[in-house]
Amino acid sequence: MITVQEEADFEQLPDLYQRWVEELLPDGIPREREATCLDCAMCPGKGAVIDGGPGYFHPDSKCCTYFPSVPNFLAGRAIANDNPGAAALRSFIEDDKLSAASASMCGVQPNAKVLTLYGNHHTEIFGRDTSMLCPYASDTW
Repeated sequence: MITVQEEADFEQLPDLYQRWVEELLPDGIPREREATCLDCAMCPGKGAVIDGGPGYFHPDSKCCTYFPSVPNFLAGRAIANDNPGAAALRSFIEDDKLSAASASMCGVQPNAKVLTLYGNHHTEIFGRDTSMLCPYASDTW
């Protein structure tokens, strides 16, 4: 059997989930081929004015303005990685004073200010407010 890690046409999952997926789907999960992250369909075209209106996402934030809670079992595994998202997660865990997130035994979650702002203004923020970019977002998209 070919494992997902050996086959480039299949998605790679964290080891925690990999064994379950191999048991349920021996052929693996086909790689996503329709996503448009690099050429986001929700962003204005080249030369278009970014007006902040409800029609388009901002090209610097795209849909990555949602700040998820990370449960403890995923946070513990994620901080072992060497990437900017893991570094942000480690910083929330190591020093959560005056931070956008707080760490507890349950995991890492956005602080009350972020949750309230997002909850009250999510239609204006989602995909549009670059100051609300998820701290785990990759800059490679």
